[in-house]
Amino acid sequence: MNIAAIVKNLGPSQCNFFLVKEFNKLSEDCSNSCSVFVNNVTIPVTDPCFSCPVVTFLPQFSGSCVATSIETAHQMIECTGVTKKFLYVWDLEWINNPLSYSKTIKIMSNKKINLIARSNSHEKVINNFCNRDVCGIVEDWDSNQLLNIMR
Repeated sequence: MNIAAIVKNLGPSQCNFFLVKEFNKLSEDCSNSCSVFVNNVTIPVTDPCFSCPVVTFLPQFSGSCVATSIETAHQMIECTGVTKKFLYVWDLEWINNPLSYSKTIKIMSNKKINLIARSNSHEKVINNFCNRDVCGIVEDWDSNQLLNIMR
């Protein structure tokens, strides 16, 4: 299975740590091909055992892709090569950051994107915010939970 994620960068953060850890696990199985597309090249929080190209290569990718923010979800929507599109809501970024409500709700309401929550409490907030159900809950990028949702 071709699996990718899009991130702002792979620098030190809890989200990036678990992403790299779980994608490294997935990469141990030869039937999985993992990539993380980055917007800003930085030193990774931990060593990845998979490709980490810049996001300009995303149109050549074919497979399931997970955006990690509203901004990266917008990039993914514009990309025609991605076959299954997911938005992993790790942070409830619209609560802490000044984001455009109309842009955020447009992206989160887009039926081409499946929403993944980080926890049960996140699921409730997402449902209340955009009136959509999530396709599943994935705790800390758990690779088994992620694969179950993507199949």
